[in-house]
Amino acid sequence: MNVARRGELVDVLGRLAREQNLAVVMSTHELELALRVSDRMWLLEADRTLTCDTPAALAESGRIGAAFDRGRMRFGPRRMVFDLEAEDSRV
Repeated sequence: MNVARRGELVDVLGRLAREQNLAVVMSTHELELALRVSDRMWLLEADRTLTCDTPAALAESGRIGAAFDRGRMRFGPRRMVFDLEAEDSRV
């Protein structure tokens, strides 16, 4: 599904959830999208620890970075996105 259609689908699901007082459970590898639209998230870490909290709380706690940072790719909890560090920034 392309980016525009994914956004539309998530928007419709969110509206239905609010209007009908429903819970929508979404499983996705689109982490940044999930962070933007979720009220709560489950994060299954490498050690099989399952944490459930708000996206902001998971980001601020460092759990998202700990689970997904690799190489120069780093999660920025303020902006809630992944960025590629410059090669000379790691000492």
